[in-house]
Formats: sequence, structure tokens, C-alpha cells
Amino acid sequence: SDVMIHSSRGEGISNAILEGMYAGLPVIATNVGGIPETVYPASSMLFPYKDHEALYQCLLKSRELKSSFDPDSEDYKKHLAKFSVEAMVQRFEEIIEIVTKERN
Repeated sequence: SDVMIHSSRGEGISNAILEGMYAGLPVIATNVGGIPETVYPASSMLFPYKDHEALYQCLLKSRELKSSFDPDSEDYKKHLAKFSVEAMVQRFEEIIEIVTKERN
């Protein structure tokens, strides 16, 4: 594949998008929910839900997107690390600690 396309009307953190990103694919996705926070800005294009013309324009530009970023860059790897299992567990532990301190 050359690009990951994800068209959703609502999404939190999309595992499908993360899988595409881990595969080093640029992402074209709807600008809904948690998608803007999930994607790496230099390797993604977002379009409004149900805007077929905007999706078409993103597809036309997708070759430029593929060549404009390095999936092996440290910055890209740091971005992906924010969504690792370890990072998510750490965030949940921090939330649990805050909630339990507030109750005591």
C-alpha cells in the first residue's frame, strides 16, 4: 500500500490508523473525534466527513505526502511511542493515582 485511507464519522484513537502509521504509511483520514490528535501532521491529510471532493483532492496529493516524510525519523518514532501499550498503561496509572488521591 502507498497510503492509509480512513473514512469515519466518529472515532477515538483509531487502531487502524495506528497500524497504518506503524507500517510507515501516510494517512488520509476524516477530521473527526480523536483522529487529528492521533495522526502525525507531516504524514497526514485530513478531510471533513462526507466531503468527497476534499477526499479526492487528498488522494491527488497523496504521492507528495508519501515522499515528504521519513517514517524512520526520531520525531515520527516519538509520536508513535505516545500510543504504545506502555504509554497507555502509564496514563491510566496516572489517572487512577489522581482519582484515588482525590477520594482520600
